[in-house]
Amino acid sequence: MIYDLTHYGTHHFKIKRRYFKFVKFNHMQHHFKCPDKRFGVSSPIWDYVFGTSPSE
Repeated sequence: MIYDLTHYGTHHFKIKRRYFKFVKFNHMQHHFKCPDKRFGVSSPIWDYVFGTSPSE
């Protein structure tokens, strides 16, 4: 449930803090640029752990 709320908030709430803007940017790149990468909605660290970081 927490994941779903975080995911929903990433898409629909206006974000002001720098870290969360970065998380939102990273997540939007997942949806619109590389759907097979960047699954870390709460933190991009998980993409490094699971090998889903883009190689760009």
